[in-house]
Amino acid sequence: MQKGNIPRWFQIVLGIYGVLHIIVGLFWLIMTLPGLIALIPILMLISGIAALLARPWGVFPIIALAILVTCFYILMVIPFSIADKIYTALVSFGLLIVIEWSAAIIYLRFLAHLRAKEKERHRRESVSKYVVGNKKREPLIAVALSLATPGLGQIYNGQIKKGIIFYLAVSTLFVLLPFGFRYNFAGFIFSILIAACLFLYVLGDSLSVAIKSKEIILKPYNKWYFYLLFFILNIAIYSMVSSDIVKSNVSGSKAYKISSGAMVPTLLIGDHIIIDLKHYKNNIAKKGDIIVFKYPEDPSRDFIMRIIATEDDILESRDKTIYVNGIALNEPYIQHIDKQIIPKSNNLRDNFGHLTVPKDKVFVMGDNRDQSYDSRYWGYVDKNQIRGKALYIYWAKNKNRIGIQIK
Repeated sequence: MQKGNIPRWFQIVLGIYGVLHIIVGLFWLIMTLPGLIALIPILMLISGIAALLARPWGVFPIIALAILVTCFYILMVIPFSIADKIYTALVSFGLLIVIEWSAAIIYLRFLAHLRAKEKERHRRESVSKYVVGNKKREPLIAVALSLATPGLGQIYNGQIKKGIIFYLAVSTLFVLLPFGFRYNFAGFIFSILIAACLFLYVLGDSLSVAIKSKEIILKPYNKWYFYLLFFILNIAIYSMVSSDIVKSNVSGSKAYKISSGAMVPTLLIGDHIIIDLKHYKNNIAKKGDIIVFKYPEDPSRDFIMRIIATEDDILESRDKTIYVNGIALNEPYIQHIDKQIIPKSNNLRDNFGHLTVPKDKVFVMGDNRDQSYDSRYWGYVDKNQIRGKALYIYWAKNKNRIGIQIK
């Protein structure tokens, strides 16, 4: 379909439909478990892209999505009572069914109208009448657009298919990239190098095409507002992929910057670390693990400390020495900067216990024992509040610390 033949209101409807379906489809696909239901977000993505491109073949994924949503709804409500079916129709797939079938019908009607109109135009006019115009591409603009959103430079150069492919490739890599972070520093470096090479290739391609092309035939999508829409869509997708929910369920890793001295000398202020968000889904929290957890007194804040004792352990501190089940811990990683011993009656810093760690709890302490605000003062950490296990330092002020495994 040629953009000039499409009414403005229909272009707006297609644009809104396309953007919403791409955003919802991506988020749904990320959050959906593998199975038949995953076909719905996949078709939402395809139909959203088809609507944005406004191509004749776009009617097929839209109709397929409408049929699939309807079938899924019918199968879903068969076991329900009439009252439940009405409720389900109103609050779940009912509105989606109406939207998808309405979009399919509108698309079919305009498709028939536009085909007849374009057929008549072909009989009366030459192909050149369809050209929006010719214009030289500016290399700096192509590079700037590629920096803003990978693939947008290619779209600016009139290569929308290549631009979309590059964008999907970079976006997919962005989602998969943190998988390499979860293992070790070598995996981190390897993942970063792959991402850098792909990004530089996309950047170089947009620059090269812009320099080599003397003039291009402007396409309907070579408009500033289309570039802006693509950029906003990229920001929305990036925000969803960067959320803690997606990181926890998909990539399984997250970066942190150390902002306190509670873990000195193991972790210094300014160290940048990677944690494994999925470690404790398959592993038991053990003594000696350095964990990131939600601070019990303010769950919006994350703390990082070392597990000293787990459930049913009997814990005691005598003159700065920690005893677990009657055995003194060997802790070469800690530091004491104050030689003074504070009595238990005055402060719990150097002497406390006997304590028995409750079920599903852990007792944590900082390695900087004399300057750490930890379980000695505010109590235990629930296991379900543990965010993940610290893996390694990927950046630090002292470059000799980069790549160190955290243990």
